[in-house]
Amino acid sequence: MQPNVGRSVLLLFTCGSLCLLVQGDESDLQLWNELMLTEYQAKQWRTYTWAETRYDDSASRLGLWMVQQKVYYRVHPDWEVGFGGSYLDVKDLEGDWNHQTRLELELNPRWELSDGSTLVSRNRLEFRAYDRENDRHGLVTRHRLLYSKRANWFGRMSRFEVSNEIFFDTQLGKVSENRLRPLNLFFDAGKRSTFNLFAQIRSKRASLSGDWSHSVVFGFGLRFKR
Repeated sequence: MQPNVGRSVLLLFTCGSLCLLVQGDESDLQLWNELMLTEYQAKQWRTYTWAETRYDDSASRLGLWMVQQKVYYRVHPDWEVGFGGSYLDVKDLEGDWNHQTRLELELNPRWELSDGSTLVSRNRLEFRAYDRENDRHGLVTRHRLLYSKRANWFGRMSRFEVSNEIFFDTQLGKVSENRLRPLNLFFDAGKRSTFNLFAQIRSKRASLSGDWSHSVVFGFGLRFKR
């Protein structure tokens, strides 16, 4: 596939998916901001700090903020284990904040494909503790499949990614969320920094009613290395 053909297909797929979703009565527009600082990176070890804010209700109010610390160890050239923790605040419909603490464990294989691209599977186990919901201390598993390829479609662009992630709530015994990122573009901003722009379709299942709601998410991120 020629680069311009691949670019056109991805852009059309992304725009078409988002336009169809925006037309739905239950859809919401959200804006996510991501910040990542890699403190240490070597052949087998790496650590990073992650911070994130999310604006919902047509991107008009702050609905979540989060900080996260992760450590990864490469046990094999194609296998990586990770562990860490997160602290976040989530605002409910009444405007109250719900504190949440998470402990996380990951096992992530990767495959280098023949065309120079990469396929990565992230499998994360999260223990979530809710400050205002003592009966909801439980486990959530997350499984993301990500395709990454180097590309220079625009200016300083370096690569693009396509991914989908499924969340399974073990307490509810069902899939609770799905995040499809049909397009995530990365650009070089310097020797030790990059920024990215992405679009996402987020689907969530209500824990009580079981009904699904959908959101269109646009976002950008900054990534730095020491």
